[in-house]
Order: sequence, then C-alpha cells, then structure tokens
Amino acid sequence: MTNPNSSTNGNAGQPAISLPVLGQKADGHDARPAIRRSKMGPRRAAVLILIHLAIAAHIIHWKIAGRTLSPVEPSEAMQTLNNGLVNAGFIFFVLAILSTLIVGRYFCGWGCHVVALQDLCAWMLKKVGIRPAPFHSRLLMFAPLALALYMFVWPSLKRLIAPPIANLSPTLGAWLGPVARIPDEGLTNHILTNDFWATFASVPVAIPFLLVCGFATVYFLGAKGFCTYGCPYGGFFAPVDLAAPGRIVVDLNKCEGCGHCTAVCTSNVRVHEEIREYGMVVNPGCMKCMDCVSVCPNDALSFGFRKPALAKGKPRNKRPRPRFDTTPAQDLLLATVFIAVFLGSRGQYGVIPMLMAMGLASIASFLAFKCMQLVSKRDVRVVRMQVKRKGRITPSGIGFIAITSLFAALAAHSLLLNQYKWRAGAIFNQLLPNTTALTATLGADTPAETATKARRAASLYEKTLAFRAGGLGLLENQTSRLRASVLRLQAGEPERAESLIAPLASDPRAPSDVVLYSARLLQALNRNQEALALLRSRVASQPQDWECRELWASALIRSNPASARQVAEEAASALASGKIRPVNTKARARTTLTLGMAEQFLGNTDKAADHIRKAAEIDPTDRVCLEQFARVLLSKGDLPGVYRAFDDAAAAGAKPVDVAMAQMSVGIDVFRFISRDEGLSMIRKGVQRSPDRDEVRHLADQIRAGLGVNVHP
Repeated sequence: MTNPNSSTNGNAGQPAISLPVLGQKADGHDARPAIRRSKMGPRRAAVLILIHLAIAAHIIHWKIAGRTLSPVEPSEAMQTLNNGLVNAGFIFFVLAILSTLIVGRYFCGWGCHVVALQDLCAWMLKKVGIRPAPFHSRLLMFAPLALALYMFVWPSLKRLIAPPIANLSPTLGAWLGPVARIPDEGLTNHILTNDFWATFASVPVAIPFLLVCGFATVYFLGAKGFCTYGCPYGGFFAPVDLAAPGRIVVDLNKCEGCGHCTAVCTSNVRVHEEIREYGMVVNPGCMKCMDCVSVCPNDALSFGFRKPALAKGKPRNKRPRPRFDTTPAQDLLLATVFIAVFLGSRGQYGVIPMLMAMGLASIASFLAFKCMQLVSKRDVRVVRMQVKRKGRITPSGIGFIAITSLFAALAAHSLLLNQYKWRAGAIFNQLLPNTTALTATLGADTPAETATKARRAASLYEKTLAFRAGGLGLLENQTSRLRASVLRLQAGEPERAESLIAPLASDPRAPSDVVLYSARLLQALNRNQEALALLRSRVASQPQDWECRELWASALIRSNPASARQVAEEAASALASGKIRPVNTKARARTTLTLGMAEQFLGNTDKAADHIRKAAEIDPTDRVCLEQFARVLLSKGDLPGVYRAFDDAAAAGAKPVDVAMAQMSVGIDVFRFISRDEGLSMIRKGVQRSPDRDEVRHLADQIRAGLGVNVHP
C-alpha cells in the first residue's frame, strides 16, 4: 500500500515511499481489510465546532455588554511580555504549555482554530479529488520556533540589551527600535477589556488571511502546511512535547505493521516506523488527533504514558531516517527566499499581519523550489499540474511561471518599500522616540541638523505612499503617511504636515488619534473653524468616539463655552443611557471634566468645582482629572487636600508616572503663585514617585530650564 501523504511533493526527490504490504494471496491480490474510517475525525470536528461557537458567543457578549473577557488567544501573551498587561490569552498560553508538558501536543489537534481551518480545506480539496502531498524541508521547519522566540523571548531580551547598545551606538539603538517598558507598578490586570478586537485584523484582512493560511498552504504544502512552517505556537509546543510522557503507544504483540496508522496521519508522522523502533510515537509533530489509534485494525495503538521522547533510547533495529524533498544547498536558498518574503510582506500597507506573512513566505519558498526543479529536472509536477514533461514546459507550466513571476515581482516591490520604512523608522526612533500622533509637537526651535534628518525620513516615508499620492506603493499606507506628517511637523513644516494627514483624518474609519492629531494641527495653524468642523463631522459619524467629542467641547470652551457645555451635556447623557459604547469610566470622567471646564469659563465656579470633583471620583486614576481636581483644591487654599488627592490616586491604582506628572504640574503653579519653597517641595515629591521615567526626567529638565531650580532627587 502507498501512503499519499508520505510521497514527495511532485516528483521532487525520492520516489514514492511504499508501506508494508501484508497478507497477499498467492495470486497477488490484497487480502488485507481496507482502512476503516476514523471515529476520532467526527469527534474532533465536533469539539472544534464547539470551540468556534464559544468564540462567537464571546464576541456577541462583547457586542452586547461592551466589556468582556480579553481574547483567549496565545498571541495576546505578547501584550503581557511587552507591556506587563496580564490577560486571558497569556494565562491560557501558559496553561496550554504546562499541560503539553504532561499529555503532549494535544492543543493543536483538538483546540486550534487554524488547524480546524486547514482540516476543512483539506476535506474540501479531497472532495474534488485533490490530495496535496506534504512538502519536506530540513531548514524551514525551524521557522515556527524562530518566530516564537521573536514573539515571546525577544521582547524581554531586547529590554536587557537595547539600552547598552544604544549607549554605545545611538544609530544601532535606533535600528533596534523603541523598547517596550513594563509599567512601574509591574504586571497589571487586563483580564477584562472594552476593546476585544483591538489586536485582531479587520474583516477585509481576515478573508485573505484565511485563504492564504488555509487553502493556499494546504494546497501547496500539505494538510498541516501552516503548522509545519508558519505557526509560532507550534514552535513552542513541539519542543515541549519532547519532554512530555503522554504518547501514542503500541502493543507490539498485536501490531502487524500494516501501515494504516501512517496512511491516515495528517501530521506527516511515520507512525508505523516509530512504534516499531521505539514502541511509541516520538515525533513532536504528532498532534494527538488519535486517528491512528482509531483505524488500527488490531487495536494495537492507544494513548498512554511512557518515557518522554527525549529519553526514548536506541531504536530496536535501525533509526528511521527523515525524508526531505530538498538538498542542503536548496534549503539555504529557500531560507533566503523565506526571510525576504516574510520581511517584505509583514505589515505591508499596514494590513498584512505577521502570521499571514509567514504563510506567504512558506508558499513563496515552495514556488521557488519548483522553479529550481524546472531548471534541473525533465519532469515536474506542482500538485496536480504537470508543468514540465520530458524536458519541455507545458501550457500549465507557462501559466505557473507567469503567476510565480508576478508573485516574485510583488514580493520584491514589497521588500523595496519596507526597506524605505526601515531606514525612515531608524531616523524616526532616533529623533522622536516614543512619539505618537497625540504627543507630536511643532518643531519651531528644532536644530537645523535635526530638521534635515526629519525631512530625509519624511521623504523616505513618502516614497511608500500610493502612486496617486506621489509614492511607489500600490495601496495607501496610513502609518507612513502619519509618520511623515509628524516628521514634517518636527522639521517646522506644519502646512506640509497638515496636507499629509488631511486625507486620513477625513476618512470616517480613521483611528481616533489621527483625527485628534489633525484637529490639533489645524488649531496650531489658527484654522480653528476647520478643526471644529472636522471634530463635529467625526462625532456625527462615530458617536462613540468620546475622545474627539471631548476635544470638540474643549475647543469650544474659550470661544463658545455655552456650546461646549451643551456638547459635554449631550455626551454625558449619551454615556449614561448607554448610547455611546464602550461605556467606560475614562469616557465618563473626561466628559464630566469637560463639563466642569465649560462651567468654569462661564463663571460658574461652584458648578465647575462640583463637576471636576465628580470627574476625579469617577476615575481617580486619570491623570488629567486628577490634575484639574488638585487645582480646584488649590484654588480653595486646601493644600493638604492637594497632597491627599495625589496619595488617594496612587492608592486607587493610578500609574506612578501619571501621579508624578500631575503633582509636578500642580507644583509649578504653587511655585509661581503661592510659595516657592512649597512648590519646590511638591515638585520634588512628585519626581520621587517615578524618578526613572523619561517623561518625568524631561519635565524636570524643563522645570530646571524655566524656573532655574534643580528638582532631580
């Protein structure tokens, strides 16, 4: 019997591998029973369907309640490792790894939605007569582990090595990029979230992702193609499985070596060879699907506990040799193609997620391998297509070459655009570290050398814009446009900065920070009516965007405080009634604060104080509310109350850096208008709350320059 899942991909290297043939009659006819259907397949499908129903219920709950459990997705662990945000995804990933250490790599087979997608695609292809054979590369199989280390180990390592490297070479430090910081208070609880979809791709991106990581990888690379070459979680599960005692084991007294187990394994494991030599499956690719157990005609296989694969010992006869489609030299070339396509496609146009880039890189490597075969072999097949026969390219081969050439051209173009972004990003990180659209400022006093660098980086970013915008890109790139605008602003070119950001800000789907940045830029250019019109339009199209609503009201406070109060009252009413979602404390607090500021400009000081106090009570951790509440207390001469407000905010869980910045800002007012000694004391106590943060150090330097006093501890 021949296992279709074990043959090489399209006459790549070795001939098809035959499994043992037992029980033949004298006339040559096969007397063995046919491979029976696995009972585990339907059961596993049912489990995966239930998991998808649970995911749907999770999303529905978020839509209805506005707040729900954070995504139960391993990728969310990056938020914990990068920013100290402990979420459900991190806890789930840790538990999955620990359980894998006991029972083996079961999660991939029974709980992964991408495996479910691949199984569905393989089943559908099988229905139309397509049974893709697996592609075997000795080097690319390490890509998932490399990506796993990048995602889950590199952030912590970078936090250790980046600062000394930046001190030795600021240029190299800028290429490494900004270092994510764990908050001063350490790990923080983010088990619940208001923005469930914040880290996920949009629907227009999700559809091609499913096509690439589902149908395309299965068609070209085999039933578990993405698991083999693209999944970073499997990159951790596989080595952990080697230390797990949970195994597929065999009763050798019952096993006849029929090979049914290998024939049904979609994880590309040579089951019959491994159980013959070791008495158990030792390949970490085994996902414990249990199909091999189910189809064994003698019930010789089962799940049990044995020594881990790391302690498997010597084989009984001869160690099974791994079979690869590629030579070592070909593997090196394919690895180069893989890396180039991954780096070129990842994040391209701000839409291609990392895992989709892994899928594209895997497919590109397979296509490159087939192109090598077109040069070196007389007969070449790509799945079911005969692209070369007896040394001549077939019509199908011409189509294959055309499509592959187009793919290669797009990949090269993407790599060109991304190298522009990398070069611009290094300059951006050097000039404006940790700067966002919300913290960008007009560089009126920027040194000439810095302004020149900012213009150079902006020009590089502008090359990645769409053709119609004067760039080289095929599509619009929002991130490049935003960063180019920020750099033009830093270079002292606010008009150019505004012209770059205007097309983004006018889009109803634009992120809130883009609209806020554009509005503030218009205000800096004294185009206040345009800023108000932009914010009014945004609130009309996105009523839940409370940040733009707040800025709209704030912009009206000085020119028309009565209108500002009306805007704030409408927002407060909408929040209270639940018309604006998500309903969160920050939105309510900032809206109430804006209402208080409007009353203050109308001369209603008592009402203003009540609203500002209420805002601080709604969200005692909000820096802006805390700062304004402290100023209200200061206006009443309640200096002990000011200190008490800062201490209460810290006790309520406010970030130390936020309390420090608020206390230092209020301390400046005390220094200027009440008492120099008391103000200096308040500022220094504020610095001591978070002395190592860059924001605190920067404000301390500004105080020293402006007030002539040293406030560093």
